[in-house]
Amino acid sequence: MVHSVISLAPSTILTDGLPLPKIIVFDIDYTLWPFWVDTHVTPPLKAVNNGSKVQDRYREGFGFYEDVPSILTAVRANLILVYKWEKKALT
Repeated sequence: MVHSVISLAPSTILTDGLPLPKIIVFDIDYTLWPFWVDTHVTPPLKAVNNGSKVQDRYREGFGFYEDVPSILTAVRANLILVYKWEKKALT
C-alpha cells in the first residue's frame, strides 16, 4: 500500500475559490497527531505554544502533524465550525 503525503502551504489552504464547507469534523487520533489520545495521554489537554502543541495533565508535551496548525488557522479565519469529536480529552 502506498500512502501519499500532501503538504499544504498556509497561503493556499481554503483559497482555491471553491465553496467552503460549513463544518469540519476531525477524528483527532492519527489525523492531528501521531497517537491515540485515549491511550497515550492523560486528559485534560491544554494548548501551548500559541496552539501548535498540547500538554496533558502531567505536562507531557505533544505536537501536531506539521500542516495541522496552518490548516486550523485557515479554518478559523474562514469561520468554519469545527466539531470537537473527543470531548473528554479536550475538556
